[in-house]
Amino acid sequence: MYKDDEKEPGTQYEVKTILVVEDDFEQANIIRNYLESADYAVLLSRDGVSGLEQALKNAPDLVVLDVMLPGLSGIDICREIKKQKDVPIIMVTALSSEEATLEGFGVGADDYIAKPYRPRELVARIGALINRYKRVDKKITLMGVPGLEVDIARHQVKVDGREVVLSAREFEILAVIIAEPGRVFPRSQLLELAFGFDYQGLDRTVDAHMGNLREKLGDDPKEPRFIETVYGVGYRVIDA
Repeated sequence: MYKDDEKEPGTQYEVKTILVVEDDFEQANIIRNYLESADYAVLLSRDGVSGLEQALKNAPDLVVLDVMLPGLSGIDICREIKKQKDVPIIMVTALSSEEATLEGFGVGADDYIAKPYRPRELVARIGALINRYKRVDKKITLMGVPGLEVDIARHQVKVDGREVVLSAREFEILAVIIAEPGRVFPRSQLLELAFGFDYQGLDRTVDAHMGNLREKLGDDPKEPRFIETVYGVGYRVIDA
């Protein structure tokens, strides 16, 4: 680990900790900068042995794991982590062959990304995977704040007990932001998380869908009850 990370005092949401095991110093710091900009706490390790030690000792919320590492391979680390911990793992590799990908999934990897990749795509994948674990592994299919209820399993939304019909895009946006009330989601991150990594849209697409979503929820943007605009950044669900 390059240095200790501390959670910012007074944070309104639970800060998620990401362990990045990457022997390329420059690449590791690029990932770190992007993750910290997305409000994650980051732990870094540059070799396989210390990476495995940190994964088992520090209980991160997700591990970004390079395949080619000194000391211990990413495949071996992934296999050992999954024996002892139920933590999501994204494998990162310069090997793009189908065999390499299948080997990673075979030892329990939850996702796979090949180098070179866009750091924003990695951040989006991390957010999506953490949310998926929260919903599935902890069986959290019902989320909400006072007056607003989102049932993931039934694809159903209720405001004060009244069902509201949303489009697929509107539902995906709401499902992403309500999973972590109080957390600010930048428009670009919402675009990738809700619409997919390869969606060729613009940030203002999110604003358009958000406007429709608020109207259906009966939420006045000037005096928001559920969704607050953080000007110049993005949106968050009000943590009542």
